[in-house]
Amino acid sequence: MRATRFRLVPLHTTIYRLSGGRVIGRFYGTRLLLLTTHGRRSGKPHTVPLAFIPDEDGYIVGDGAAGWRTQPDWYRNLAADPSCEVQVGRRRFAARARSPDAAGAEVYADRFITARPDTARYPELAGRPIDYVLLCPATST
Repeated sequence: MRATRFRLVPLHTTIYRLSGGRVIGRFYGTRLLLLTTHGRRSGKPHTVPLAFIPDEDGYIVGDGAAGWRTQPDWYRNLAADPSCEVQVGRRRFAARARSPDAAGAEVYADRFITARPDTARYPELAGRPIDYVLLCPATST
């Protein structure tokens, strides 16, 4: 199943970009965004569709990966380099990833579980805590 999913990601990404998220822009009723990170070893860009929860400062994403035991590559890439690109619908922008403190992570988890009750089982399935990241538009200084 994992191999099939990885083969479909480029197709999903292309369709999302061409349609501005109108086609394949939702997953189980939750909107999707495209996150582009740079590989921590290769430096090459990698784009993945992710479910998100809007936040006043940006977009919250979780590394639950439907209960996989290991953190997804996009999360490890952001840990190495928090600079990324986000596309929500037709809007594309440079962003930075911020990890919340413990209290913030609990708030993000509660918001995700409220929006997508199926994610409540992810920590149990994965055998690890699920980490959350806030993707904020990058601001010029």
